[in-house]
Amino acid sequence: MELQYADGGKTVTTTIGEYVESLLIKDKYFNSPLPRIPVKVRQTLDKELAPLAQYRKRMDANRVTFREVKIKDAP
Repeated sequence: MELQYADGGKTVTTTIGEYVESLLIKDKYFNSPLPRIPVKVRQTLDKELAPLAQYRKRMDANRVTFREVKIKDAP
């Protein structure tokens, strides 16, 4: 599911997961500061969020690859 919103006069299209990830990483909501996250929780979030960009890139590459490959007897 995609989400569209205006940010600084330009329209941004993103998924809900990417939007939530940006809220957690940037600590901002449309240039308004969000409440601070405790240090231990921030460290855990950073450890969990770090590989997401690589997973997303890998998933996009797999989508392209598997669209091109025709598998016999597959719908």
